Amino acid sequence: MKKTIFALFASVAMAFCMTSCMTQSAIVAMSDGTAINAANFTYVGTVKAEAQTTVWLVLFGGSNVDQQVLDEMKKKANLKDGQMLTNIRITAENEYIVGGIVIKKTVRGTADVVQFK
Repeated sequence: MKKTIFALFASVAMAFCMTSCMTQSAIVAMSDGTAINAANFTYVGTVKAEAQTTVWLVLFGGSNVDQQVLDEMKKKANLKDGQMLTNIRITAENEYIVGGIVIKKTVRGTADVVQFK
């Protein structure tokens, strides 16, 4: 009986490790619909942020790190009247540890700060 349960567990674990969802990365493009052309803004600078979370058994832990990165970029930009973040780039990387039992998610973001004339 123990051998059967072990074989079943090993088969499921191996199948899980071989699925395409075990390797995952994403680039998220966001747009707020504001039209920007060379005549109506000046470039102020670039801001960067990073956040990490760990998920256990795909159920426990984790947080909305995408939103944390966006909030951190807004905080670092210290936006004033007439300024905004543009060219927002979010990248997510997942690292699977112990066959996917532990997932470490790292999200990085960069954005340009522009000043409208």
